[in-house]
Amino acid sequence: VLTQLRVDPSIRISAFRSPLPAVGGVAAAPTRYGKLMASTAYRRQRRGVTADDLTMLAKEHPLVIDAAAAAIPGDAHGFRVWIQPTPPRPLSLAVVREFMTQVVIANAPVQIVLAVPVGVDIALTVYVTVAGDVAAVRARLAQNFGNGIAIDGTPAFFNPANWRLGEPLLLADLVMAILADDRIMRVDTDRNDPRIRFGLWPSSGGMPVSGLKDESLVPGPGEFLRALNDPSAPASGNIAFYVSVGS
Repeated sequence: VLTQLRVDPSIRISAFRSPLPAVGGVAAAPTRYGKLMASTAYRRQRRGVTADDLTMLAKEHPLVIDAAAAAIPGDAHGFRVWIQPTPPRPLSLAVVREFMTQVVIANAPVQIVLAVPVGVDIALTVYVTVAGDVAAVRARLAQNFGNGIAIDGTPAFFNPANWRLGEPLLLADLVMAILADDRIMRVDTDRNDPRIRFGLWPSSGGMPVSGLKDESLVPGPGEFLRALNDPSAPASGNIAFYVSVGS
């Protein structure tokens, strides 16, 4: 191997090359190979830097059904993370909160809180084709659009398992779900009918806010829709059907 070259100082060298290529060694690896063999630590974000990071990390926890995060108003660096945990909610939240403190950036102002249920305030008129079906249809609607289990054994329309945080409800989607029952011929959503309601109880309190104009109910980023149909607690959500015989 040539390691030293003595040259007359009066000779000026403008370039130097080896006429023979080096032999042996390993050819440069393709980029895809480098990505494949790279450490897994660099493949996924494991620190909560942005709202999307925090949401992704929270959803990975086995005790979390759903999660959402957003910047805290007035705080340039703070985030609030809403958690929809598995029952029992308070105990599961404590475990998830401990997990989240390990993935957020040190001293970052991050609040880990429970997701907020917001009650719907809905009343629609439904028309059936046969007079004898009125009582049966009313019972079917009460079960299928409650918060438990539908008649076919699947989660009912307002079962929490069906609703993601911040997911809106479109009036058209609700009507389509009602019309899936072949005993029902039409659904009345006439705004001029004082019985018709399609609104949302604000989580901050107050009276229901109607969504008939926009034909949608939109909860906040850390909220989810519910309808417990508890007469003693209307703000927990209620959906009612006036069932009549159509012509």
